[in-house]
Amino acid sequence: DYFTQSIVKMTIPQKIRLALVGNQEARNLLIHEPNKFIPLAVIRNPRLSEDEVLMYAQLRSLPEDIFWAISKHRTWVKNYHVKLALVSNPKSPLSLAIKLLDHLHDRDLQNISKSKNVSYVLARSAARLLFKRKG
Repeated sequence: DYFTQSIVKMTIPQKIRLALVGNQEARNLLIHEPNKFIPLAVIRNPRLSEDEVLMYAQLRSLPEDIFWAISKHRTWVKNYHVKLALVSNPKSPLSLAIKLLDHLHDRDLQNISKSKNVSYVLARSAARLLFKRKG
C-alpha cells in the first residue's frame, strides 16, 4: 500500500523519527527494519502499548538489543507474559533469559525445561531451578 511504499523511500533519520512518534501501523512496519537503531526507536515510542511489546518480545526476527531494551523497561518487565515471552524466545540473549527464569511459575519452567525451541543451557537451568524449588 501507499503507506508502506512511503516508509521504504524514507532515509534512516526519517524512519527513526517516525519510529519515535508514529502510530501503531508505522511501529509494526518499522520494528522489522534491518538497521537496529530503527527498531530501538520503536521501543522508545511513548505510545507503545503492552500488547505491542508482548508481540515484539515473541518475534524471532529482532536483534538482541531489542530484547535487552524491553527487559530494561520497568513497566513491561513487570508483565508476566512479557517475561515469559522473553525467556521462551530462542533469539532472546541467554544471559537475559536465565536472569528472568526466577520469575516464572513452575508450570512454565516445566514447559521451558522440555522445550526444543530454547537453548539446551536454558532448558537445563529451568529444570535445575524447578528441582531446587521442589526441594
